[in-house]
Amino acid sequence: MLSDIKLFLRALLQRGMQKLGGWRKGMAGAVAEEIRELKGEWMDSWNQRLTSDEVPINPYRACWDIAQKLDRRKTILLHDAGVTRAYVSHHYEALFPTGFIGFGGTSAMGWSVPAAMGAKLAHPDKTVVNVTGDGSFGLTGMEIETAARNGIKTLTVILNNESLGASRETLHERFKGHEIGISLKGDYAGMARALGAYGERVDKPQDLQPALGRALAYPGPAVLEVGVKPLEPRPWR
Repeated sequence: MLSDIKLFLRALLQRGMQKLGGWRKGMAGAVAEEIRELKGEWMDSWNQRLTSDEVPINPYRACWDIAQKLDRRKTILLHDAGVTRAYVSHHYEALFPTGFIGFGGTSAMGWSVPAAMGAKLAHPDKTVVNVTGDGSFGLTGMEIETAARNGIKTLTVILNNESLGASRETLHERFKGHEIGISLKGDYAGMARALGAYGERVDKPQDLQPALGRALAYPGPAVLEVGVKPLEPRPWR
């Protein structure tokens, strides 16, 4: 079919609205109710993890508390590579286009720290939060100094499991728990303070939301380091 692409897409959209108009009036309510029921079942199956009082903190609990604390109508959330992506993306609901900036796979470790700075410069009226692991932060974390020096207000949440989480998961699955070359250590909150940003570490789940409030209220870039479980299975695998 030969056509100018803009004209074709406009015609396609118009035809789609004509075809779906009657369906929307007759079926939308039933479909919406089915979606609500399925969503309720989905959330119920996760509730134990999302509200867990475990110490070290369950990473799903950490991401859930972040989502509850944020005004998602005014927030852009990013995630980094590895298992952090899994912890964030299953339950965070963005409420506007580009309110959630993520990617597939586990490539591009460390991308979210500078990407968050770019998102904030592009949308200065939005709260910008990036959730990363300690492994990914090790690749681009020094850019917190760039953010501090230039007054770019972002919140970086580090899920610190003292390891390369995706690599640890693979080792446990394939090599019966044998671990080599994946352990990490670091005082990332202290590093943030040394670079001119706000830095705080949280180790108890009840302290998460108050700490988030303090970090979000800081006028410049902030880093919240959250001590999480070293290995939390992903149920769908």
